Formats: sequence, structure tokens, C-alpha cells
Amino acid sequence: MGRPWQIYLDLQCPYSKKVHDQLEALRAEFGAEFDMTVVLTVLPWHYSAFMALSTAKVVESEKGQEARDAFIQACYAEQDSFMNAKTATLSRKETFAIFAEIAARACGCDEESVIGAAQDWEAATSPAWSEMKVGIAAGVAGSPKHVIDGKIVADTDSGWGVAEWKAKLALL
Repeated sequence: MGRPWQIYLDLQCPYSKKVHDQLEALRAEFGAEFDMTVVLTVLPWHYSAFMALSTAKVVESEKGQEARDAFIQACYAEQDSFMNAKTATLSRKETFAIFAEIAARACGCDEESVIGAAQDWEAATSPAWSEMKVGIAAGVAGSPKHVIDGKIVADTDSGWGVAEWKAKLALL
């Protein structure tokens, strides 16, 4: 196991999407030294972000970590479908249906089962809140954020690729 590198992302955040789009290249370059994990968090002005996180927890519980990763990937690919302008007037069930459809396409989940479970305290809300508390405990406020060896890495940019991270890591 390498040094811990937690990457805090909000599924509705376009800047988090930029970071996620670089994740494969970062893991390829730095995976021998760092154990990179994605921790989902929520920005309060992203109306659907907590519902996305809750659905991710259901997918993880039902299908495992790989399915959760596939769901996250699919959410970023379909992010425009659940931005505030698209969901502000929808009911919670209608918004959860968007995420259930994404989960069905990405991981073969049953849509109705996901809609029900994603609204359940024990199945989704409590686990989602627990994942958010990891970021709170680490001092993360905002997204995307990077925590390496338990310390928030200041002055990073969501557009950074491997070259920029090499330069930043050399300073840590």
C-alpha cells in the first residue's frame, strides 16, 4: 500500500468532473507511490449532489466498489442531466429516478429498487452522511480537494494533469 491520497469530489461539480477525468492518468503515474481513493462530498448549492451520493452508496452496497466506480464515471458522463437547472423543479423521487437510470445503465441495478433504497435512512442516507463526515473530519470544505498523508494540499487546480501534479508533489 502506498501513501494515502484522498480525492474529494462532488458528483454535480463540473470542477470535480475535471479532476475525475484525470484520475486514470494520475493513478497510472503515481499509483506505485500513492493509494488514491475517491471520497464523495456535497456542495450545498448543488441541489442533487446528496441524492447522487446516496445512490452511490446504494450501488456500492448492492454491487460493490467496482460498480460504485462505474456509477461515478457514468454520473460524470451524464452530469448535464442532473444539474440544478434540470432538477430544481423535480420531486425527490423524480431526481432519484435520474440516478437510478444511470445506475441501471452503468452497473445493471434495478431502477425501482435503487429509487426505494436511495431514499432509505439505513440503506443510503446514513452511509452517505458518514462518507461526508470523512471530509469534514479532514477539514475539507469544498470540492474538488486533495488530502495527502492526512493533510489538505493547498493551491491545486482542477485542470491539473500529471505534469502539474509532479511539480506539486515535489514540493510536499
